[in-house]
Amino acid sequence: RFYKEWYRPNLMAVVAVGDFDPQVIKQQIETQFGPLKNPPTVRPKPTFATPSHPDTKVSIVTDKELTDTSLTMVLKLPPRREGSRRDYRRMVVENVFHEMLNARLAELSQASNAPFLGASSVSFPFGHAADLVMQAASVKPDGVQKALAAITRELARVSKHGFTQTEFDRARMSTLRSIQSHVEERLKTPSRAFADEIVRHFLNGEAMPGIEAELAMHEQFLSSMKLGELNQLADTWNTAANRVLMVSGPPSASLPTDKELLATVEQARAEPTTAYVDKVATGPLVRQAPQAGRIVGEKQLPAIGVTVWTLSNGVRVAWKPTDYQNDRVLVQAFSPGGTSLVKDADYLNARYANSVVNEGGLGDFGPVELSKALAGKLVSVSPVLNELEEGLWGTSAVKDLGALFELLYLTVTAPRVDAEAFAAWKARQLNMLSNRAADPRMAFRDALTSVLYNRHRRRLPPTVADIEAVDMNKALAVYKQRFADVHDMTFVIVGNVEAETLRPLVQTYLAALPGTQTKKVRKESWRDIKARVARGSHKVQVRQGVEPRAEVQMTFTGSMPWSRQTEFDISSLADAVEIRLREVVREDLSGSYSVNVGGHLARRPAPEFQVSISFGCAPERTEALIDAILAELEKIKAQGLGDEYTTKIKMAEQRQHEVNLKSNGFWMQEIGDAMRYGDDPQ
Repeated sequence: RFYKEWYRPNLMAVVAVGDFDPQVIKQQIETQFGPLKNPPTVRPKPTFATPSHPDTKVSIVTDKELTDTSLTMVLKLPPRREGSRRDYRRMVVENVFHEMLNARLAELSQASNAPFLGASSVSFPFGHAADLVMQAASVKPDGVQKALAAITRELARVSKHGFTQTEFDRARMSTLRSIQSHVEERLKTPSRAFADEIVRHFLNGEAMPGIEAELAMHEQFLSSMKLGELNQLADTWNTAANRVLMVSGPPSASLPTDKELLATVEQARAEPTTAYVDKVATGPLVRQAPQAGRIVGEKQLPAIGVTVWTLSNGVRVAWKPTDYQNDRVLVQAFSPGGTSLVKDADYLNARYANSVVNEGGLGDFGPVELSKALAGKLVSVSPVLNELEEGLWGTSAVKDLGALFELLYLTVTAPRVDAEAFAAWKARQLNMLSNRAADPRMAFRDALTSVLYNRHRRRLPPTVADIEAVDMNKALAVYKQRFADVHDMTFVIVGNVEAETLRPLVQTYLAALPGTQTKKVRKESWRDIKARVARGSHKVQVRQGVEPRAEVQMTFTGSMPWSRQTEFDISSLADAVEIRLREVVREDLSGSYSVNVGGHLARRPAPEFQVSISFGCAPERTEALIDAILAELEKIKAQGLGDEYTTKIKMAEQRQHEVNLKSNGFWMQEIGDAMRYGDDPQ
């Protein structure tokens, strides 16, 4: 009855976006959907208003499968339209407000005794029933009231003292820069983004003026916006009427009562507040430009449009100019070694070194100051320290390339740690791990990983004791040691950039990194730590969870000589087997909604393969479905897969390859792997 009443043409729309002949697609839509008939009598589509209430409502919930404690403060507003210039201006104003408030909340979360582990503020439509203004926080098991007081206090601070002009300028700059980048990419926008926008227009009446018109409105509204109207929002939203406080956590959490929550809000609102002091770091990211190096060698790979430079410090740079995205440049860097060269006694500090350093800022800038210094720039750089390599990942808009290379240089040469940021990071990690085993899927995954790698120390899931053992200064020492000499580092750069722009940046910053110009050049490679996948037959059972549901993973492992073709064949075989098992398990046996199959052949440290088959099912059907899958695998081994599966896989692979060839990320990965393994990238 539900299907007949609501799945009817007069409630339906079909959206098609893509590189096609509109008349052909129109005809296909009419052919497929035209014959559908509405029922002779239709129920009117009901609307459900969100009830209003003059006071604050409270909801406190515990669940033994929850792994963390959270606090959400919601203000319910009447549903607001999104179809006019006035509506659009309101959304821009609110976005700027949340940008500034979120920056303050992020700064609070970096403190050593932070009131919450993380917090955010946002407003959004809640279906057709209401608009919501929401502040949400992840908190320690005993920290709900502390977090609630901090958020309430910050809203009250804005109400009384307002935001500062420097906060306002940064938020407007960041908001405008984001929309400008979208305009730069307007001719490269994925079809999915257009389709989603049309769907929102149909369902919610959201205006659809086009990205260039949106930029024009942003420019107008941001320039005419007054700080006072943003400050007034805090007054408007800091009210008890139509407010809901929601708290959730595991039974072990120390959660307050309804009365305690309400009292916390009132007490925090009544407390005297001082004005926020915006500590803005001054000066350039790199205080003094380094002594530039040189490009001493150049090699062209014309078949794929790649140039390889060798720098005076030994660093290699492989770069490919593309126009797949107008306003994006990607960078990855890698050097052999990684944590494999670190002694077991230092392993935990090495395992988390990149995270600890990433939290500490760079050069003269602490984490908060660095974030403010980069306001209005679309740029980010993160260090990478994994088992076999140390390196970097970075991305930026074209106009922010200078900042990108400054950050790359500083991440290698001027890492730093921050005691308060480290304490906040440790608190987040400990909170995440303290109830990790309460999640049945996580408990299952951890148990499986332990068995799969024979409980090798460097493959075990993280524990609370691991995080407690991390030492900030020792982690920094490991980091500095791994990045002390980068003469064997390779940088891969892909994106909308030309030689005349790239060359001076590469010579100034990458050729100045510590390498062959240092007194002693180290020769090293990664070390095989002998973490082999388990052989033989093993069965892991984890009995946990309140739902009558089983998760099954069947993993097949072994050794096999690596080749590009074999790696491709294993991946393709997994895709084909997935199609077949879906037919057997889902369609023939009605045993599971989906079956996932993945296959991978590692090239280093040893050529080992893994093929995994996973599915969810009713617990009582677990053994029968496993037997059915094993029987089907034996059948495939004996008879092979039919041509229809090969055809499907070929079509999918060919189509994916067409898409990949227009992707910066694909070229980044392929060029990087070729340089990493000494293959010919062409």
